[in-house]
Amino acid sequence: MIIAKKALELLNDVEFSEKYQGVQEYTEMLIVCKEALEKQIPRKPIGKTDPMFGDICIVCLNCENTGIVNPFTHRVFKHCPNCGQALDWSDNNA
Repeated sequence: MIIAKKALELLNDVEFSEKYQGVQEYTEMLIVCKEALEKQIPRKPIGKTDPMFGDICIVCLNCENTGIVNPFTHRVFKHCPNCGQALDWSDNNA
């Protein structure tokens, strides 16, 4: 079984992709696969200042969605509910 990072390396490999150059459907499929694989690799949320109130919000690095923490339970989501990006909370004590 190939892990997401290894599959992404293959998709980014020029020699691998040159074999299929010119096949539009295959190229489009590879782009979709690459985007999906990139979202499976956890990325750390970032702090961003709210321009209206000056508060610092924790947002998804991929889409800047602020809804990555459940407002009722204050538990963090493993994936962004907006874009599906896997989230890495390893340094946030969450």
